[in-house]
Amino acid sequence: MSSVAFPRRLTLFTMWPSLAWAVLVALPALVLSVSPTDELQDADVPQSGYLPNHNVDPANLGSYVMQWRDTFNTNEMFHAKPLVWTPPGGANEYVTVVSNQNVIRVLDGLTGAVVQQRTLDPPFLASDAQCGDIPNTIGITSTPVIDPSTNITYLYSKGYKNGAAGGGAINGQYKLYAVRLPSL
Repeated sequence: MSSVAFPRRLTLFTMWPSLAWAVLVALPALVLSVSPTDELQDADVPQSGYLPNHNVDPANLGSYVMQWRDTFNTNEMFHAKPLVWTPPGGANEYVTVVSNQNVIRVLDGLTGAVVQQRTLDPPFLASDAQCGDIPNTIGITSTPVIDPSTNITYLYSKGYKNGAAGGGAINGQYKLYAVRLPSL
């Protein structure tokens, strides 16, 4: 008895695992940025916490001087990482910061001056969550992401249904925002 080998027919279904792997491997190379010093997401691909495209060498940190520092609202905290963004054709970098009070701000990277500010909704009260991790309010706690091709930042915020200023845990909700930079 002899066996006959039929050639394997390549279809999208049989090629799917290979195609998916190729896309995942190529994904870091597909990420675009507006300026070589922009930081449009939380971290670099290997999650090292250091981005070599910035002119900050960790070995020289002791010689750097803080250029600006600001305090905004009472009890306002910043759990998310600030993002650096340069508008197309722009000369200055902007720093985008978000807070536990559902406030998003665009700051001038050189001076720290507020360029634009917006409160999305009243934040969720920490007392309604019965959680001791974040005091006072739970608004925006995760780092947004900036799409450099559209100048839109995407972020989640926690508040209450219909923009209410309270209402208990049952009325809490997360909202996904798409906000155009720098106008907000």
